Amino acid sequence: MFYNEITQKTAYVLIKKSKRIFGADNTGGWHKHTFEKPEGHVPSEEIDFENFLKEINSNLNKLR
Repeated sequence: MFYNEITQKTAYVLIKKSKRIFGADNTGGWHKHTFEKPEGHVPSEEIDFENFLKEINSNLNKLR
């Protein structure tokens, strides 16, 4: 989790073997980096850290 107070940007990321496998941030508007395509951007509603963790939990089968 990262927050830049100056720019008001928030970023959440799940990393496996030094690569992002899931993420969400508000750089250029809220979007997700999905499990299926972590390098892409899918527009989303604002996400807080609790809901970010819930989304990881609901996709644990994709982490193997």
